[in-house]
Amino acid sequence: MFPNKTEIVVIGGGIIGSAITYCLTKYGLKVVQVEQGEFVSGASGANLGQISLVDREPPLQLQLAKESLQIYKDLSRELDKDFGYVSRGGFVVLYSESQLLAARKICSIQKQNGLRVHLLSVQEIKEQLPGLEGKNIWGGIFCEEEGGLDPLELTLAYQNKARKLGALTFSRTKVESFCMEGGRITAAQTTRGKITAKVFINAAGAWSAEVAKMAGLDIGIRYHKGTAMVTEPVSELFSGPVVGGGFLAGIFSDNDTGAMRVGLAVMQQKNGSIIIGQASEKSINYDTSTNYEAICSTAKKFLEYFPGCAKLNIIRAWAGVTPYTTDGLPVFGYSGKVSNLFTAAGFKGAFTTAPALGELSASMICKGKIAEGYCSYSPDRFYLKTKMGVW
Repeated sequence: MFPNKTEIVVIGGGIIGSAITYCLTKYGLKVVQVEQGEFVSGASGANLGQISLVDREPPLQLQLAKESLQIYKDLSRELDKDFGYVSRGGFVVLYSESQLLAARKICSIQKQNGLRVHLLSVQEIKEQLPGLEGKNIWGGIFCEEEGGLDPLELTLAYQNKARKLGALTFSRTKVESFCMEGGRITAAQTTRGKITAKVFINAAGAWSAEVAKMAGLDIGIRYHKGTAMVTEPVSELFSGPVVGGGFLAGIFSDNDTGAMRVGLAVMQQKNGSIIIGQASEKSINYDTSTNYEAICSTAKKFLEYFPGCAKLNIIRAWAGVTPYTTDGLPVFGYSGKVSNLFTAAGFKGAFTTAPALGELSASMICKGKIAEGYCSYSPDRFYLKTKMGVW
């Protein structure tokens, strides 16, 4: 039965919402988690499962990633579930001279931040990645701490453990509106009924902007669609994640023309299946349908660099919508305009930071204040910049 009252409502059934639900329940709080569709049906379910560190240049996000790596060491035992976590290193393949120059800079920065990163020559990365070919390879990066996991298994493990500790979780439960009073949310009207709470957490991923809008906020969340595919199980070809250096060129912005971007992303799962991504494009109305052009472009990019895999059988292709923000930073913390709405959204590659993010969020929510250093992620920054005429 759906309750009409609790202490905390978590909106979102992906990895961030599930990690926060579990961590809050560990503190002994009464938590209700709601998801408008099926659990793990958004970006978390479409994720490749990569644990990435090279691209964590903002210090706070790298700090969260490092803390998450420590948590991952014992998390399977804590959640009573093996979710396939491995940490055997990850690779970045550089396609151009500009990527190589950017890689030199980021490797220097990340070494100073304590990461074990190595800039590889063309010969060295081909030795490390048998089967890698292509005329326009300029080198690579190897990060010893990177790895991967099964995103579905981890998210469900968080939810299952939270339920054992007393959390209530409801799929197919959409928040339709908020009841507001004096700059606070007093209740959420859902498709199952109305529920009151002291704190409401917006962890709805690509849908976070809609949730915030119900409370009168614009939190700068946008989204794009990524297409990926998975092969039949085969013997080990990739010991860790392999991505292209396209991320060194920037992110989607409001000035994008909407053209498709195709990059290299490879992750081999524990059962031998290889996940291949991805073609990214602007999405309208949360469209997650696959299209022929995106599927072919994704496969073509992969085979440009690993032509020996041409005979692998693809067993499934899918698309998912992934959030990003207009300024490239995540949205995290309480809003001054709506004092009991806490947002955790827009984190790039959320599985890299989710365990630490769950712990930090729970701590902040219990204390009722933002942690030191996280003011730059405030959801109010978009309102303030608009008010000041910056945007």
